[in-house]
Amino acid sequence: MKLICFPHAGGLSFYYTFLKKAGFEGVDEVVLYEYPLRATKSKIPHYKSFADAADSIAEELQHGILRDGAEDYMFFGHSFGAFVAYETAVLLQERWQNPPKLLMISGQKPPCKVDPEHYRCCEEEGVAFLKKLGGLPEHMWEHPEALRYFTDLCIADLRVLQTYDPGHEPPVHRLPAGVVLYGKDDIEFASEDLVWWRDCFDICYGIREFEGGHFYLNEKKDELIAYLRSCIRKALHKAAGTAA
Repeated sequence: MKLICFPHAGGLSFYYTFLKKAGFEGVDEVVLYEYPLRATKSKIPHYKSFADAADSIAEELQHGILRDGAEDYMFFGHSFGAFVAYETAVLLQERWQNPPKLLMISGQKPPCKVDPEHYRCCEEEGVAFLKKLGGLPEHMWEHPEALRYFTDLCIADLRVLQTYDPGHEPPVHRLPAGVVLYGKDDIEFASEDLVWWRDCFDICYGIREFEGGHFYLNEKKDELIAYLRSCIRKALHKAAGTAA
């Protein structure tokens, strides 16, 4: 079983190294997915739209990492990465009948609550938006070049998000299983709206609150890993047809 992790807007894959080191039962490889414009993909042009992103990633995974459906897998996505994980999973299910065994959504509103105009406002806020969310370490604010680099990445990703408009109707087809994770003080959505994620899955293992804001992961890594272990165990038992 592979676990594929999708970063937040402006994020690099190495932020999620703690998941790679977690040692989840039944997971033999953790793939930290890298978007264009960064690291080994620094020369690759960014996605033209959100639809282009999901389409490109689904094709890349299905015919590469997933070996045309020969590999079982799960997704974890935080913030921007949650939408990427969800829409990529939908395409993998619709095109190749190859959905993830479990989709782990972190720090994100459900698709039916998306307003593209919100992400245009976030771009206009720029650095202030990043500071408000707490996505960069404090020392970064003392290094203008590094700050500009991450700000530019974040804006590029936000522009992709501005083209994401899934509409307000429940999805036609559900994914097999999911779980939703969020920080209690996250300012990006209303916690009562998260219940709408349940419409996206046949089975929802829970909507779990953690202390903290949008980047609750910074302080709650151990607690998050423990909870993910229990969800992954349930999904594996379900896939094997046994009781958890």
